[in-house]
Amino acid sequence: MKNKTPIVAAIFALLLLSTVFTIQPAHAAWYTPPEEKMKFPMMVLSWDIMSVSSGEAIAEQLKKIGIAIEVVPTDDSAMYPRLDDRDYGIEEMSYGYGAYPSHMFNRFHTSQDFPGGLNQASFRNATVDAAIDEMMRTTDREKARDLMFKVEQMAAENVPYVPLFLGDEYHPFRKEWTGYTMMPAGPISYLNWLTMPNIYSTAGKKDFIIAFNNEPETFSPMAATTGRSLFYSQNVYDTLLAFDDKLVPIPWMATGLPDVSSDGKTMTFHLRSGLKWHDGQLVTARDVIFTFEFIVAQTATGANAGEIVKYFDSGEAPDDLTAVVHLKEPYIWAVEAFGTQYIVPEHIWKDLKYDWEQPLVQSNPSVTVGSGPFMFSSWVPGEYVKLVKNPNWWMTGHPLIDTLFFRKIDTESARVLAIQKGEVDTERYTLDPSMIEQVKANPDIVVTHVVDQWDYVVQFNNKSPPFDDVWVRRAIAYAINKDEVVKRGALGYGTVTTSYCPESFFPFWHNPNVLTYEYNPDKANKILDEQGYLDIDGDGIRELKEFVAAYEQKQLEQQQAQMTQYLTFAAIAVIVIVAALYFAYRRRKKA
Repeated sequence: MKNKTPIVAAIFALLLLSTVFTIQPAHAAWYTPPEEKMKFPMMVLSWDIMSVSSGEAIAEQLKKIGIAIEVVPTDDSAMYPRLDDRDYGIEEMSYGYGAYPSHMFNRFHTSQDFPGGLNQASFRNATVDAAIDEMMRTTDREKARDLMFKVEQMAAENVPYVPLFLGDEYHPFRKEWTGYTMMPAGPISYLNWLTMPNIYSTAGKKDFIIAFNNEPETFSPMAATTGRSLFYSQNVYDTLLAFDDKLVPIPWMATGLPDVSSDGKTMTFHLRSGLKWHDGQLVTARDVIFTFEFIVAQTATGANAGEIVKYFDSGEAPDDLTAVVHLKEPYIWAVEAFGTQYIVPEHIWKDLKYDWEQPLVQSNPSVTVGSGPFMFSSWVPGEYVKLVKNPNWWMTGHPLIDTLFFRKIDTESARVLAIQKGEVDTERYTLDPSMIEQVKANPDIVVTHVVDQWDYVVQFNNKSPPFDDVWVRRAIAYAINKDEVVKRGALGYGTVTTSYCPESFFPFWHNPNVLTYEYNPDKANKILDEQGYLDIDGDGIRELKEFVAAYEQKQLEQQQAQMTQYLTFAAIAVIVIVAALYFAYRRRKKA
């Protein structure tokens, strides 16, 4: 008998290979579009009570127009990957504005619709793309505004998402602190360069303690992307420009705004003399150019890195105080993007290939050397970060405090209690709406109020039916009572938004005549009726128009078949009657 071992081994190998080549994807799709009913799961951020409560209010409102929403509180570890993969139909949460409305490109341009891209609505419109491209390339600010108005109008007509409201920023300070600057996004924000150098205590305190919900994810300005890490970088690393209380660029390390060439492709920044790094070495224009070169070479992600990677072509430093930046093409917000990028020292970073997987201070303590108003002192993981005053900072006599602490306190109630007890002086983010009145009643605390940067929206996957139908998106826009959403979601502490560049945050760029959707559920119902989304079984939930059309076609076919049957019976009956009459006639005639 021949040895069958090689044959068995071969069969086993083939089975093993078949197993390898049929390995399932890393994760199955979470969302499956419905085939019959207008019934959808809607993700909301589980840790954001404003998102959850707003979602619940919206679900109740959409029920009135025959759309059933299941609110699904989702942790960001699941929600963000689903958004990146476009694995959803409808979701609601806050996003956030920067100091200039580059979000109009990020959220609406077709080029940003890719896995992980910021056009998470998968909105694609060639006319909108062309207007955005022209707006971003022009060197004429008034022309750019006119084009922005057109983009806002086209976005409103297409409703890639429904703007809901901006959270109101209510910030608590111990009453002895003053000198902070009120501006959009709040007095303690990575958009606010002015507060920390100028804040001081009327009681003579020199230590200022901010309660954080978590510590900065990174101490590297090259990797900083969250509000916490950007706020840290802002205090340790300086920038050429900053923003005033109206979010208008102002000189910072530079002596003025840059000189811009007529073609918009060259900017020349002039540095203040005597700028120093925390280690005592002089800051030069070469450090500025090196920073931009490093960002491109390392494909950095922090702060304004994306814009720098896209637009930076080359640069030179003809002398120590002159930095010349050449762009690949004009960019309407080039002054802001390059001017507010954190600058790093070439003598420390020139041989550094940054470890993006471990961007914390313990991996390389030298990365903490900046030229900003504060210097890194120490970090106790899970407890606090300590910064100390930079005695050589260019703004003579500032900062007015000696020490800045970021203290980690996990919960909002614990942070508020620490402020009330005087253990900390403020917190990084706005007060939870449920605590605003309680804190206002404390005579030892001052609560400030401005509009915040976090914009809450109901966003649609514009490629997933039925949300690929603009009429469905428009109907939902008419069905949402935003005042009620603010009342339910933010306890009334929010500013309703009706456009994609709201006047409360972007007064220059806001189109005052843009199309808006007033609360009108009757109109929403009429739109859905006219577009064929009907409740054919009377359960209060509309069926999808394709299902309705198929149902109506089936009903028609059944009616036609029944009519054919009736006609057949009628014809037979007629024949029988005629025949009977005929035979009766014949019999009578014979008789």
